[in-house]
Amino acid sequence: MARLALRSASLITLLALGASTALAQRETERYIPIGQSPGVSQTATIGVIEAVNAADRSIRVAGREAAHWVRLTDRTRIWLDRTHLAQTNLIGGFRDCEVGRTVEIRYEDPVSRAVAAWIKIAVPAAVAPDADVRSR
Repeated sequence: MARLALRSASLITLLALGASTALAQRETERYIPIGQSPGVSQTATIGVIEAVNAADRSIRVAGREAAHWVRLTDRTRIWLDRTHLAQTNLIGGFRDCEVGRTVEIRYEDPVSRAVAAWIKIAVPAAVAPDADVRSR
């Protein structure tokens, strides 16, 4: 009986640690520069925005794979990566999706790659540090 209780407690502890690790990754993801998210390389795309369709909130991204359209929903978290400017990353919006910008996208479903769970958008050095970025 004591062994069962100990195993149950161990299992609960492991599950809690796993959940807290996943939560910590999700909460700190916005601060991690493009291409440096641990464990994300298999479920994310790094590429360049080729086209933007504001009507259906989608972007066409060209990366190592064939270019494809990705939809951004109200659930999609959008972050502005200002690492190369030595500034803190900020929360962005769909209007920050501009042709030519480098992005990293993690998908809700990595197989279909149709809807973005989150997207990081690199803010180009030519943009004044606070010209088109804002914190929310």
